[in-house]
Amino acid sequence: MKTLTKVSDEQSASRSFVLNDIRTSKTLRWSGMVSLVLFGCGGLASTAIAKPSSATSKPTKRVVKRAPVRKLAEKRPTKRVVAQPTTRPTSRPAHMPPRRALSKGKHLIMPPFPKVPVLKRRIPPKAIKNNGPFAHSVLISGGWKPHVNYYSHLLYLRLMRQVLQELGVEDPFMSIFASDGEDTDPDLAIQRSEKRPEHWLFRFRRELRFFPRKPTLINSSIKGTRLHEAKRSVLVKEMKRVHKTLKDDGKPLFVFVTDHGTRNRRLRHTRNQRISLWYESLSVQQYQLMMRRFSKRKVVSVMSQCFSGSFAWSIFRKPGRFGIPTGDQCGFYATLPNRYSYGCFPETKLKKSVGHAYRFIHAMRQARTFNEAHKQVLLTDVTPDVPNRSSDGYLYFFLKGDAKADGVKPHVYVDRILKRFEGKSYPGMKEDLSVLSAVAQRFSLARPLNLSALRAQRKSLNKRLRWFRRVERMWRSVFSTARSHHLDGWLKETPMLRGEVKYLLKNLHLLKKSKKQRKAERRKRLKRRLANAWKRARLWKKYRKLSKEVKDLRGMLKKVRGTKRKRRYRRLTKAQRLKAWRDRQFERTRRKLRRRYNRRRWRNRRRRNRRGRARRMRNLRKLRNRILRKGKRLHWPVERIV
Repeated sequence: MKTLTKVSDEQSASRSFVLNDIRTSKTLRWSGMVSLVLFGCGGLASTAIAKPSSATSKPTKRVVKRAPVRKLAEKRPTKRVVAQPTTRPTSRPAHMPPRRALSKGKHLIMPPFPKVPVLKRRIPPKAIKNNGPFAHSVLISGGWKPHVNYYSHLLYLRLMRQVLQELGVEDPFMSIFASDGEDTDPDLAIQRSEKRPEHWLFRFRRELRFFPRKPTLINSSIKGTRLHEAKRSVLVKEMKRVHKTLKDDGKPLFVFVTDHGTRNRRLRHTRNQRISLWYESLSVQQYQLMMRRFSKRKVVSVMSQCFSGSFAWSIFRKPGRFGIPTGDQCGFYATLPNRYSYGCFPETKLKKSVGHAYRFIHAMRQARTFNEAHKQVLLTDVTPDVPNRSSDGYLYFFLKGDAKADGVKPHVYVDRILKRFEGKSYPGMKEDLSVLSAVAQRFSLARPLNLSALRAQRKSLNKRLRWFRRVERMWRSVFSTARSHHLDGWLKETPMLRGEVKYLLKNLHLLKKSKKQRKAERRKRLKRRLANAWKRARLWKKYRKLSKEVKDLRGMLKKVRGTKRKRRYRRLTKAQRLKAWRDRQFERTRRKLRRRYNRRRWRNRRRRNRRGRARRMRNLRKLRNRILRKGKRLHWPVERIV
């Protein structure tokens, strides 16, 4: 019994020691864990349980088969826990719970200990210095909608970003707004520039419908930079952030816009045109309000959208109203406020006439100033664009206002000034004359001496343009007839193909129709066109009928209701016969007579009639109904008018 108690004491002590070690340790090896569990349950599985011998007998050593050690992810060393061989009693003590047999094939897995987060030292990023000529650059390309957001817009953004990087402007000092920003939806229209033969073979023919040139849509992205969504709210928010982060280094803010432009149809004048953003637009007034926070810093803008010259009005304190410029904004624009610009295309290859934006980007690489780049664009841009500056617009507005004050046309007023100051010079006169002669030589024209000569030159060019268009139409008709002759002969030789093409064209409603069908279509078209005219004629007929009825009703009402007006008229005419000119009462009555029965009354009535036939008809109907309601003794047949 003593030996048994000793063994049990040793066993309990070793078990408590091992359990305490488990609680303190963070990780365990698989071999130690399995041996520990088996030891607590009644010994190792690989060793036989020894029977208790006499007191003199010594416990024999047993060999323990260890499981292969697995390398854990934790690098911290842990204590190896191995069960020690001991003698055990044959029976379990009564105070302990019964043993639970281990199920075969199951593994005992301990839950992993939570990893302790390692606090790394945060190293602040190096402050990026702005070595470029601009404090910040804003590049905008809204696109308006996916199917008109052409590839050229994104191409010009990439080229401008590359030029700015060459000048020393890093990406943190650039804000690029392109269509839907970082959204993965396709928003850019792109098209292969392959010249397929069917496009010129079936040009101006119905068969061209079988070969549509639809651009594919892809997602717009620029490597190495983030794109902002081209929305007005996002643009204003980014401008506020830029205004807060900029330093007082005296560098200007640069704005580049390559986009579509829209005409503001609410206004007749061209002082508030719009830039197309992503399903939105930005007007001149909104742009000037957004840039007003940069009043202490100069803002230089380069815009190549349609009607971009309208943004020259943003240099004034009140955009759209001529006054003293603020002096903190200037711009270079592709065209005039009332003209379209060129250079938008979905093809991947550059065209010959690439437009103002492409020429200005390449000029910025070579020129030192924006004025030099503008002069270079004047000479290299072959498209119908009219490159101009905000200073040109200011001078034009100024001279136009003075000419209006003098009551003459602007070109006459400018010619007078040129004639008056012909002998005097000003700084930069030689440069301006050299630019004029270079532009004239570039396009094979004579250098104009004044605006009257320039207008005469424009008339001759328009006349020549009309002649070229007429010749183009003639050659087009010759080409189309010759090509149609060959195609019709080829289709006659292949009747099966001819039948298929005829069937397809019939389904597309593009086949030639008979004379009767064409006459019927012409009648339908004429009916549609003349519907408004017939409607007006019907209204006029009803109006005349109603006016005649009202006139008759008025005459009958006078007879029925009494002769108050007649009495007054007789009284006035009687006073006129008596020639009581000195009577004051008669003077008053004579004025009343003139007011009521003078010709002006009928003249004013005729003027009122011109304001609208429909309104007059409504008034006449109301008047007729009122007369019929008042004159209860009348029984007048009234037709129902719809």
